[in-house]
Amino acid sequence: MPRDFAPLDETEPQPTEPTGSRTRRAFEFIADLLINGVTILALFLLIRFVLISPYQIKGFSMEPNYHDNELVLIDKISYRFHAPQRGDVVILRPPFDPTVFYVKRIVGLPGEKIQFRSGKVVIYNPQHPDGITLDESYIPPDDSTSAPSSDP
Repeated sequence: MPRDFAPLDETEPQPTEPTGSRTRRAFEFIADLLINGVTILALFLLIRFVLISPYQIKGFSMEPNYHDNELVLIDKISYRFHAPQRGDVVILRPPFDPTVFYVKRIVGLPGEKIQFRSGKVVIYNPQHPDGITLDESYIPPDDSTSAPSSDP
């Protein structure tokens, strides 16, 4: 019976991959790694410095909502689209020491006067010339705002 193929002679050299092809694949692999690494780094830097930043809470002024040494992520872009509102938590630098950051809740808005009366915060503005007591439902009932009372 005739054979359609020749038996494999193991003494003959087998065709091998050209050396240039192996080098080219290694180069493409390294180039892919570099491109992906640069893309990931660029996305990280965009997110970290433009969109979101981590801050660590220092002190107890924001308790019970935020505690000392707690890490929070701050959205850095929202206030480019709308003004801050009462109750928002913001990060700010005090003018007397720009090396530190304060984490504070907004109580008063532009044009308003604030008064601390009997452990409550009273807001005076054109809509409420006689004052309105701020709803601070985030503060536990057994806690209160303590500040000296003053007239608006």
